[in-house]
Amino acid sequence: MIRVPRIAVLIYLLGYDLIDYSDREIWQQFRASYKGKMDVHTRLMKRYEDIPGWWFHLTLVLSFLLSLVLCIVMKDQVQMPWWALIFASGLALIFTLPVSVITATTNQVLIFTLLINTHFFAG
Repeated sequence: MIRVPRIAVLIYLLGYDLIDYSDREIWQQFRASYKGKMDVHTRLMKRYEDIPGWWFHLTLVLSFLLSLVLCIVMKDQVQMPWWALIFASGLALIFTLPVSVITATTNQVLIFTLLINTHFFAG
C-alpha cells in the first residue's frame, strides 16, 4: 500500500478543485443567481408554502443535545468524546453554507469537501 502524506493529498485536491471547477459556467451561474434570476427549480419551489424556521432550529438543538448526551453517557458505545462532537458540529456550521451555495448554483461537488469527509474523518 502506498502511503501519501495527508498534506500532499490536501494540496493536490485543492489545486484540482481550483483548476477543474473554475470555468465560465460556474461564474455565469453564480452571477445569474446573485442578480436574482430564478432558475427552474426556484420557480417550481415558489408554489409551496415555507416551513417555519423554528422547526429547523428546534430540530438542530434537539439532535445536538441528544448527541451530546449520548457521547457523555454512552461513551463506550459511541466512542466519540464530547469535544469532538462540538468540533465536528462547528466544522459543519462553517462549511455547509458555502459548499451548498456552490453545489446548488453550479451542480458541481468540490473534491475538497469529499477529502475532508472521507480522508480525515474515516480514519
